[in-house]
Amino acid sequence: MHPFQFAGGAVGLVLLLGLVSGASAGAIGYDVSYVINMDPPSSNGSDIQGTVIFEWDSSGKVKADLAGIILGSGVTTLTHTIDFEPTAALIIGYGLAVATVGDEKDHLYTVTNTSFADSTLGMKWSRAFPGDSPESRVGHNAMIQLLKGATTDTPTPGALDALLDFVATEGFQAAFDPAGDFTVVEWTCNGGVCIPTPTTLALFGLGLAGIGYQRRKQLITA
Repeated sequence: MHPFQFAGGAVGLVLLLGLVSGASAGAIGYDVSYVINMDPPSSNGSDIQGTVIFEWDSSGKVKADLAGIILGSGVTTLTHTIDFEPTAALIIGYGLAVATVGDEKDHLYTVTNTSFADSTLGMKWSRAFPGDSPESRVGHNAMIQLLKGATTDTPTPGALDALLDFVATEGFQAAFDPAGDFTVVEWTCNGGVCIPTPTTLALFGLGLAGIGYQRRKQLITA
């Protein structure tokens, strides 16, 4: 499979709205919004931060955008402009540990296609994303450190490149169709084993599936 090929169909309730507009003088870009309703909320009540949106098209062109915070409860809309029409997307972030709440661990969150979410139910992170070898595996905690390094005010050199490499070699299998639906998965840890939390594998959305992509072209002049 091509490393940037969308893997798996998604069924669910979350809506992506896309409008084509001018991203720069004389250019056409895509204003894309991901609407995420965290209901039920994150297990430890923390917001999802260090969030990165990965998007690519059928030719393999890829972009990673820092996306801010997803509220741990309720609705968040992540909106940005991209200079090509994405055919696949993946969103990754983390929630910080809260003392005396749950497993008191930092948690990873992935916004994925529902087929991937279903297939990894009860599967530890290292099995869902095993790498080509143990040396190439990006573990749960290592992924959180990469997200922290890539999204800090003073980025860690190579952190974003490592995230892009992860998406190219493994993460693509979890990608969802940006014109379709997706599932938010919270990976919780127990004794060093991080698995999807069953209660957070529900579909988070606004009940607007099927409206899909809306488009309009607008030429921007300087």
